[in-house]
This record gives sequence, C-alpha cells and structure tokens, in this order.
Amino acid sequence: ATPYPGTELYEHAKKRGLIGDEVEYVSGLWEQGEQIAVNFTEWTDEELFGKRQALIEELKAWNIKRHKLGDIS
Repeated sequence: ATPYPGTELYEHAKKRGLIGDEVEYVSGLWEQGEQIAVNFTEWTDEELFGKRQALIEELKAWNIKRHKLGDIS
C-alpha cells in the first residue's frame, strides 16, 4: 500500500511509526516505481516481496493457461 499525504492511510502509517522522516518519505514517493512504500503487514520486507513475487508468477501462469485454453475453443 502507498499512503499519500492527506489520506487516512498516511495518518495511520504515521501513528504506527511506519513513516519516519516525512520529507524523505514524500520525496521518495515519486521514485518508488513498483516498490511498496510502507509495509503494513507483520511480515518482514523480504517476506512480503517474496510473497508478492510468488503471486506475480502464479498470475502469469494462470494467464498463460487461460489464453491457451481460449485458443482451443
């Protein structure tokens, strides 16, 4: 999730201490690309990125299978 300034999620992240230096955080928003700005889970960042990658691979496989099945009909 990406909490943007002025949103409830941003205020929630600040209250939980997930956003330290606000100037640095806001400056980095424009450079994050596909990165997750704030990890709200109980998983480490490495675990979360691993789960994200596994989900991406699963969705790619599902999409390929779906298109192959569509070619048969």
